[in-house]
Amino acid sequence: MLDLSGSMEPCDVTSSPSLGTG
Repeated sequence: MLDLSGSMEPCDVTSSPSLGTG
């Protein structure tokens, strides 16, 4: 997935979806 929220960390759904999307 892409950084739609403009987070600093990449959206790694395979690792932690909360990192990118928050």
